[in-house]
Amino acid sequence: MISIGNQSVGTSGGSIAITAGENLALNHGSLLNVSGAGNAAGGSLSLAAGGSATIGSTMRGSGGAGAAGGTGETAPGGGSFSLDAGALAAGSGSAANPLTALVAALSAGNFNDAVDLRVHTGDLHLNAGSLLSANVVTLTADTGKVRTWDRSMSTEP
Repeated sequence: MISIGNQSVGTSGGSIAITAGENLALNHGSLLNVSGAGNAAGGSLSLAAGGSATIGSTMRGSGGAGAAGGTGETAPGGGSFSLDAGALAAGSGSAANPLTALVAALSAGNFNDAVDLRVHTGDLHLNAGSLLSANVVTLTADTGKVRTWDRSMSTEP
């Protein structure tokens, strides 16, 4: 938020881009924050890995309190997230489905503008009872399957 005199203007969350030629590991305890302030929307988080991507970090992409956008169950003006990786892997010692865990983290972080996930090998499988919700959702598995159950994905108009 920028304030000059009695005027305040929100600031967007900006962007973070991380690229690894081989494996990408974002460990538990780390924070990636592209949240907006004031009336500004969240920013964008873009991850790429030539090998597997393991995402255990906390990610925040909320819009500011007065940000426009988002309806219903989504917070206003949330951020966008993209991942392009060789494969999506579960965290160390975790038996959790990596897509379901990632979707939960994206939801908690209010990444509800756009979610674009692409893996070059393996499947993208979203467990029943999980919800991936954003204005635009793209799931791509180059050599595998994309599987969702029931109403596990929604897009907001």
